[in-house]
Amino acid sequence: LMDGDIVAGTLGHMPVDFLVGGQRIAARYTHDLLVDPEYRGGGLGKVIVGYARELGDFYPGGMWMTGACHKIHQTCGFDDVAELVTYTAVLDPASFTARRSFSPLKAAVGRAGLGVKRMQAIARARKLLADAHNTLGVMERMDPALDPIWLELAKTYDVTRVRDAAYLNWKYADHPRLDYKFIVATRNGTATGYLIWRAAPEGYAEQRAVIADFLVARDDVRTLEELVSRVLLDVSAAGI
Repeated sequence: LMDGDIVAGTLGHMPVDFLVGGQRIAARYTHDLLVDPEYRGGGLGKVIVGYARELGDFYPGGMWMTGACHKIHQTCGFDDVAELVTYTAVLDPASFTARRSFSPLKAAVGRAGLGVKRMQAIARARKLLADAHNTLGVMERMDPALDPIWLELAKTYDVTRVRDAAYLNWKYADHPRLDYKFIVATRNGTATGYLIWRAAPEGYAEQRAVIADFLVARDDVRTLEELVSRVLLDVSAAGI
């Protein structure tokens, strides 16, 4: 938004494609809403965000929100989506408890309990992979030849982001700082899913691994379990 030669405000737009009921739908994520402090208080943020809904025939969505930006999006007609659920498997109980300012007793109990959970998780992962239904391989980059398979797997969900090699390599393989690992599952020569994970950035105070993305058919629990098991064993072996 320009005021003569002065940039009064900006808003980024990230093009994405979603599958809704199996139909490919163009969408845009709004992000990084900025209004010059001298122009704040006059409703320019609402003007910019409102304009985002009028730019074309697509579904708009917002991310990377501050509290004020979130309120502006709500005022402009954006609806909240359900909160994402995250899951944690603690593979280094000592580091985990040390960084949470527990009392000595609570830390000791936590380390013991989490240590048992760790052993159970590792044992279950080894058992699953000993009788694996898939072959798991590591890729440095996603192969574009797999795009049709990922599209068919994505269609098993009511609503999901379209994933293809161009998107996955841009977001993960070509990341300038983070080292993402690609694991691809195949069965009888056909890809059945993938999982992408990374370790914490170098120098991060607490060692951790993050599963950033995965895709399997909606009802293919076994493939997802095997992919996660492979990550658990790789992470544990790496001392993360």
